[in-house]
Amino acid sequence: MNILITGGYGFIGSTLAERFFKEGHHVHILDNLSSGTKSNIDFKHRFLISDISDPKCEAFFRTYSFDVVIHCAASNQHSHLSHPVQSNVNGLLNLLTLSKKYQVKQFIYCSTSEVYGNQSEGLITETTALAPATPFALDQLHGEAYCEQWSELYGLPTLILRLGHVYGPKQHMSSESSLITTVTSAASKGTNILLNGSPDWTYDFIFVGDVADAVYRSVMSQLTGIYNLSSSTQTSLRRLSELVGLNDVTYSHTAKTHAAPFENRKLKTDLDWVPKYTIEEGLHATRLYYDKHEVATSVSDEKKSTKFTALFSHPFVRIAENLTLFLIFFALSLIMTPVVDAPDYWFIYVLLAALLFGKTQSLVASILAVGVQFYDHAATGRNILSLFVDNSILAVFTIYLLIGLIVSYVMDRRKIEIQFLKDELAATSERHHFLNEIYEETLDIKNQLHQQIIRSEDSIGSVYEATRALDSLEPEGLFVGSISVLEKTLKLTISPSI
Repeated sequence: MNILITGGYGFIGSTLAERFFKEGHHVHILDNLSSGTKSNIDFKHRFLISDISDPKCEAFFRTYSFDVVIHCAASNQHSHLSHPVQSNVNGLLNLLTLSKKYQVKQFIYCSTSEVYGNQSEGLITETTALAPATPFALDQLHGEAYCEQWSELYGLPTLILRLGHVYGPKQHMSSESSLITTVTSAASKGTNILLNGSPDWTYDFIFVGDVADAVYRSVMSQLTGIYNLSSSTQTSLRRLSELVGLNDVTYSHTAKTHAAPFENRKLKTDLDWVPKYTIEEGLHATRLYYDKHEVATSVSDEKKSTKFTALFSHPFVRIAENLTLFLIFFALSLIMTPVVDAPDYWFIYVLLAALLFGKTQSLVASILAVGVQFYDHAATGRNILSLFVDNSILAVFTIYLLIGLIVSYVMDRRKIEIQFLKDELAATSERHHFLNEIYEETLDIKNQLHQQIIRSEDSIGSVYEATRALDSLEPEGLFVGSISVLEKTLKLTISPSI
């Protein structure tokens, strides 16, 4: 089957992709790389680097005729809550529309157990009242509603899986990840950590391998409806800390509060599935992975890179650079004044400031250059107030200012044009790469069909090759050729002496 996994380069998506690939299916990935990385996938697959709301997703659907769409691109979007509708719902609507248009056989939506809110009594089943307590949970609940509507109105088979706290290999070891990665990271570094909760607070942790197994079985069984996907095992924060070897831990609460068990009985019954990994086995597999691979810290690295870039683009840094350039030219003017007229240096200084630092710093450079003129005239004994009405100084300042503003304007416009061309080139290159991949896939399929037509025993090519034996004009050759045609057609051995 052709399987499309949105967010396939992420934590959960890459594990699902690996499972379907091992089972012999054709894996396709749609991801914008906002949180995932291509290094999570090391097998042959087809992909489109784009947002799920991008119009070019339709070409992806039209080309590969997906049988199943697994949407988990929004399953870890806590860091994108500034535009939740844009990042999740609009993209989901695009996927649902394309799935209906291109006759997808099953649409799987990975939701979250957070749609139930903070339940502390009874069992959490699929019929438990929904009370999302976070914007992310509310956004996921809206996504569930859209999936149900598409199923009712258009007959699109949909499956909604409400995932518990998923953990395992390939998950980011950062503060924005799950609770397990947070405590595991603290334990590996030997640092103190503050956990939001009491030691007796419990959570339902499910290993990502069990999630992949459940999703795969759901596809094979063509399961539809709403199901809780959990381990049905509660683990306290104290127990979790002990398992990962975290000794130095502080809790924000001391009250003994237990979350309601997250029940998965319906999925077990309808799918004949049970989770294979206990919390101990899952943590062991996770530790083995991190021991063999470099810990993924792209989120923190991205933040550091952003801070580094912001530091060097800070206005104070630009001013410091401008002042450094000014001091260099001031020193040159003191050394070279007997040789070259000093104003020539300041024309060059203003010009360089405009070229390197932009309009604002060109104005500062003009003021500094005129300030030097004031200093030189004041050093000769002239009244400072008279300098403000000196036409020659005003003319020099005007020239400096015009040079700086005109050059900086031209440079800013040129930068805008260059950036626009770069964006156009990137978009064109991406489109060319996408179309080239489609062309190569189409050519490969065409060649396979061509070989099947030519080399098949019952193909037109084989029949044509066999009947060429009848082209002979000699009676004996025609007789032998007829026998050969009958042999090849009927797959018999006929003696010419008959």
